[in-house]
Amino acid sequence: IPTVQLKRKCQLLGPGKNSIEIISSSDPEMSNSKIEETPEEKLMPSQKIFYPSFMGCRSVDEFEKMNWIEEGMYGVVFRARDLRTNQTVALKRLKMEREREGFPITSLREINCLLKSRHENVVHVKEVVVGSNMDKIFIVMEYVEHDLKSLMEMMKKTVHVRSN
Repeated sequence: IPTVQLKRKCQLLGPGKNSIEIISSSDPEMSNSKIEETPEEKLMPSQKIFYPSFMGCRSVDEFEKMNWIEEGMYGVVFRARDLRTNQTVALKRLKMEREREGFPITSLREINCLLKSRHENVVHVKEVVVGSNMDKIFIVMEYVEHDLKSLMEMMKKTVHVRSN
């Protein structure tokens, strides 16, 4: 899996523009580039934005894990509570165990795609938070009661009878 070296945990470019600067990468398309979040005005009005300003990224300790939801190839998802806002969120811990030389490009692409996606049927990324060190990265997303995979499995079990 391609990896990238990140310059900083978080870099703020001004109101509504967060970026991660890539200083080296095993993927030639990603070397010496910046990935920027879309401007604030493209966000839905109901979405609040967290500006880390001088503090850097928030700590995962500001969230209380409530229960395990699902584990996939690239991460483990928990239902959690934001201790600042008391909101229920989905907290995805990115799998970084095998990455010795940087941040996995697959995770960076996932974060970038979700940050750019603005659709009612795509989960919204609220922020990225860090654990005790740089190899513990979490994506904080809005929590939704059901996921597509579970709904599809339920639909398979439902018997549909057609009358002529």
